[in-house]
Amino acid sequence: LLISRRGGVIPYIEKKISSGSRKFNLPYRCPFCSTGKPEIRGEFLYCTELEECCGARVEGLRYFIENVGCDGFGPVVVHTLWTKKIVQEPIDFWKLTEDSFCGLSIPKKIVKNLLANLAEFKSFSLETVLCAMGIDGLGSVTSKAVARKFKSLKALLEAHAEKFIEIDGIGEKQAGSIVSGLEKVRGWLDPFEDLIEIPEENSGGIFDGKSFLFTGTLSSWTRSEAEKAVEKLHSILPRQMFVTKIQGKALNRIIASRTIQAFRKDVTG
Repeated sequence: LLISRRGGVIPYIEKKISSGSRKFNLPYRCPFCSTGKPEIRGEFLYCTELEECCGARVEGLRYFIENVGCDGFGPVVVHTLWTKKIVQEPIDFWKLTEDSFCGLSIPKKIVKNLLANLAEFKSFSLETVLCAMGIDGLGSVTSKAVARKFKSLKALLEAHAEKFIEIDGIGEKQAGSIVSGLEKVRGWLDPFEDLIEIPEENSGGIFDGKSFLFTGTLSSWTRSEAEKAVEKLHSILPRQMFVTKIQGKALNRIIASRTIQAFRKDVTG
């Protein structure tokens, strides 16, 4: 089946596709590094030598710098910086100076723009950094939940898989994948906090750790306005001694429902 996303949310079956007669053969070697052998993981092809594959490393650097919101670092620039061993890890972007670009055939105007862009991004939320690392299991929603759980980079790096499993929606397999991914980037992530200020996440309130989905058409708000309203409520409403039922409605239809459990009396002491 050929399925598309209508309105960015609703899946729609476009048509039925018949199976082809031609057999697909996996490439014997990775087309980027010519060392690793491609293998299928889920729906994608991966190089078996990700740590050494130039294609994977360059795309990882591009993914990070784009997802923290810093513009200008296109594939050619990032590939050039990587092959010249100037930028090997995301942390290296913030070590760049004008001298770093000497002999790289990159126009001075572009260099100044790149350095100016970097200068504007020296403070990130923990959620932004987590999402930009490209670790399996750390998408935008999970990154937000993880940031609210651990609140700081130091606490995050010291956590074991059991702590991640405590987060609603994260299972044992996903927790293991996150811990493994964090361990691989620890080398450049440890000094990251020294070079770039990562403010600690604020937490608290009855919505802490909860996810909300807005779908359909809201009669008086845009979806963006509705999401901002929930974030504001999350930061100001205290948890109660009674169960709280939360419902989101659009055109008189309930489109989201959550139950916030009450505080429980501590009788262990």
